[in-house]
Amino acid sequence: MADIAAGPLWLKVVDLDQLPSLRPPRHTPQGAEYVGAHLLLRLHGQPIIELILPVERIRVEQKELHRLLTDLAADAINAHVQHDEQLTKDFPTELPQKTQQRWPCTWSSRMAALGSVGPRVSIVLATYDRPQRLVRTLQTLAAQTYPAFEVLVVDNCPDRPGAATAVERINDRRFRILVEKRPGTSHARNTGLKAASSDIVAFTDDDVDADPDWLGNLVVPFFEDSTIACVTGLILPQRLDTRAELTFEKFGGFSKGLVPRTFALNDNAHGRLYPYNVGLFGSGACAAFRRSLLLNIGGFATDLGPATIARGGEDLDAYLNVLHAGYRLHYSPAAIVRHESRTDMDALAQQIYSYGVGVSAMITRRVIHSPAERRAVARIMPVAMKYVFASDSPKNAKKIGTYPRRLDLCELAGLIYGPLAYLRSRHRQRRRLDSEGSGDESWAKPL
Repeated sequence: MADIAAGPLWLKVVDLDQLPSLRPPRHTPQGAEYVGAHLLLRLHGQPIIELILPVERIRVEQKELHRLLTDLAADAINAHVQHDEQLTKDFPTELPQKTQQRWPCTWSSRMAALGSVGPRVSIVLATYDRPQRLVRTLQTLAAQTYPAFEVLVVDNCPDRPGAATAVERINDRRFRILVEKRPGTSHARNTGLKAASSDIVAFTDDDVDADPDWLGNLVVPFFEDSTIACVTGLILPQRLDTRAELTFEKFGGFSKGLVPRTFALNDNAHGRLYPYNVGLFGSGACAAFRRSLLLNIGGFATDLGPATIARGGEDLDAYLNVLHAGYRLHYSPAAIVRHESRTDMDALAQQIYSYGVGVSAMITRRVIHSPAERRAVARIMPVAMKYVFASDSPKNAKKIGTYPRRLDLCELAGLIYGPLAYLRSRHRQRRRLDSEGSGDESWAKPL
């Protein structure tokens, strides 16, 4: 994301195919005045550039606004048009012209070029006692343009009836509720994974809004390249109204940029820290996997993730497992969801601490159980220290202006505690398995 202003920003996705008319409010719901507008510009449904402008500059008539935006995005527009022209050349000559959308970069045109209308896909959504927010997420999933999918809502708080009520309220036969009593996102996602009826399984969370073309853009790379086993997408903030929401973007946010990329284990283009600079890959609230592979590599690690002592890292661990299994991971920025961020600084500090714990817990898990990765991590440790602490490292590039030193200390404390957190989490899980005599142990054992 581009440099973040010092005050609230009105956030909007703008499609240049249409003649935009933007009427930003003057104040946030909390009463603060917007100082700017953060605009993500799309062409043919593909994000091409981000702009931050003074609010007054976009409070103009439609034609003047369109002229302003196209002038500012001229280079990005030209690059995208050239990309579309190349796609057209690569399409088979017998491709019907009347696809769902007429631009070759759209997911429907790409699927049509493969001679397919889109196989069935499963969406797994783990939820924990957020029924009102869940309804909104489900409504955005029901509105997907991809034609064939099911939604498996995994209730991780079944003692309260909210999730089931939310699914009933949607009243859509494609949606069904599952129950997972064991706490933790990993358990819930694994339950959905095993129940899924499709070989492509997408995962999201109960605090996002999915763009209508999210699923199509997330899954079409699987059908274009059989070596891709995981696809992630672009996660935008829901709002940039509060200091905490703006500060999280300085921390790094969830966005991984607007350029599609494909990753393999032995890539040499991502620095000496690769593949442990896992922030490149994406986040678990916007990801899809080949079901068969994810089952084979053990699903999501249940000694990592929210509701464990390790607090996180389960999605990053899964991405590395995909690469180590010999497959590739693709980042598709046209697959967009908007995610609720923390709105107060104390909650943000806890979130950043948890991220630190989760990352180092995940790496601890891997080095304990893989001698090869143990050696690899030992070799890159000096590089990793510089990556974490150096002000000019890619990780810290957005920490400009008034980024609080307190948050750096929270992250560092989490990174230091992460290895012990993982050992405690693993010990707790083994005690639970021993006491329950669970027949599901293969999902909890390290790879």
